Formats: sequence, C-alpha cells, structure tokens
Amino acid sequence: MDPIYVSVIALLCALPLVWWLARLQGPPPRPETPAERLDTLAGWPPEPTRILRSTERLAFSTLKLALPGYLVLAQVPLARFLTVPKRNSYAEWMRRLGNQCVDFVVCDVTSQVVAVVEVRPPMDHLDEKIRVRLDRVARALKAAKIPLHVWNEEKLPTIEAAREKLLPSTPAVPAGMAKKPAAVAAVASAATVIGAAEFSEAAFGNAAMNESRMGDAVVKGGPAVDPFADTDRVTRILTSAGFTAPSFTPLDIQLDIAAGGTLDDAVMQSSEMGPAKRALADQPDDIRVAEDFDDTLLHHTPEIDSFLNGH
Repeated sequence: MDPIYVSVIALLCALPLVWWLARLQGPPPRPETPAERLDTLAGWPPEPTRILRSTERLAFSTLKLALPGYLVLAQVPLARFLTVPKRNSYAEWMRRLGNQCVDFVVCDVTSQVVAVVEVRPPMDHLDEKIRVRLDRVARALKAAKIPLHVWNEEKLPTIEAAREKLLPSTPAVPAGMAKKPAAVAAVASAATVIGAAEFSEAAFGNAAMNESRMGDAVVKGGPAVDPFADTDRVTRILTSAGFTAPSFTPLDIQLDIAAGGTLDDAVMQSSEMGPAKRALADQPDDIRVAEDFDDTLLHHTPEIDSFLNGH
C-alpha cells in the first residue's frame, strides 16, 4: 500500500482522539487581573454609613407623620415592586431600570405600593445623565399606574400639605380584609405598634374620626392611657369601619420598657409612644429631652400630669 495513503488514514484516525483529549483538558487558564486577585474584604473594607441624607430623613419623618397607618419604606429598588415580562432579557431590564432606587414608597398594610415620593434638588441643578435616568423611572411608574410625587429638597412640604397631596385613595387596610375575621387580630396587633392615635385616625378613617379625641385634657369617652383596654371603643371603631365584631382575650405580661436598660432608657422609650409622645409633641426641646425629665415636668401640662399619675 502506498505510504502516503497509510499516513493520511492514520492522521484521520488520530484527529478524533486529539479533539477528545483537548476537550478533557479544557481551555487554557485565563490569567487573573490584579483586581481579581484582591480579597473582597481586604480590597474593599466595609464601613457602616447612613442610608438617608439629612433632607431625606426630614422627608421620611414628614411622610410617617402625614400618613400614619401606612408603611413607608426608603431606598427601594424598582425591581422590588415592579414586575415585567421575561420575553426579553431580564438582566438587561435590571441594568437599565430594575436596579434604580426610588427614595420612598408608601404601602398599605399588605405592602402593596400605593405611591412613590422622590426628594430631589431643583431640576436645573441636575446634569443631563441624571435627568435621563429620573425620566426613565418616572415613565416606568406612570406605565405601572403608581403615582409619583416629586419634592424639592430645598422646600419640603409641611405635614398637612403632604397629607393633603399624598393621602392615597387606597385605604391603609384594604377593603377585602374587612370580610376576613382573622385579619382583625392582625390589624389590631399592628395597631398596638403603630400607636393609639394612628390606629384611630389612619387605618379606619371616618369610623375612628367620629370617636372622641384627646385635646388639652383627657375627655370623657376618649382614649384612656391604654385605649385598647376599652373593648367597647375598639369594637365600635372596627365594626364601623366594616370589620366583623372582634373577640378579646386578656394577655397579662410584664413589659420591660427599658429593654434591660436603665431608668433613663425607660423614660426615653415611654416618651416616644402613646399619650406621652402626644403630650410632649409641642413642648420645648429642654422639656422633651429625656435627661431633663424630672419632677418639675409632672405638672407642666394637664396631659402629662394625667398620664404620669395614671388618670
């Protein structure tokens, strides 16, 4: 046989073997870049930082006071509350829009977003790239039918103005929950955290607004030091708002207001909730500071005197 033919046949037989061995070995290793050789923590040592700027903190407080009973969340990526079809590249949508954060989202008690608030400097202070990004976010929210409210960080609205503009048509407690008796307990539990005034005014609207309010002094028929101890009043509010009549089970526990801390911690904590918080709201700073909370304050106002003496 011709040696040339033999060589060609041998070569053809060897090619699959060479290809198979190459597949086993895989591609040659790619040399690491200097950045890839860095340890994550050593190269980028983490330090805690504030989530919100000073103007954003003021805006957050305004929202919480203007919309009690609603959830207010800060710095939320669009991908957390918007969903899009997956027929196109989801990674590309995330790059373009999904990773963008809005300053604040206002949600009902089921965490359904009902409004978005952006706190920005005046538009003429923003460069073109930022304007394009913000416009893209605004168009996405409009397409999703989520109201967008833009606040000028140099002229934040008052609590009253924010409430008038923002108060969603969607109630804090969705109407569908009114037909579920189990929801009453959940809402009531949440209300104890929200606070008595917020429970009355925000979550149940007109039904609670018809109830007597605490003004300059505790009024007859109004909320006591513990307004949830008045089962008749709670029942009236819930049933007037469309809920089924609740049932009540006593739960006697010892509550450590100081969370294991000192007397000053207990005073600070108790002054940040319930009747004490409302009584201190309009007081000067030297009265409101917990360290100055002494016997001279006991008779400073009728509300504080009533609260501290258990009346």
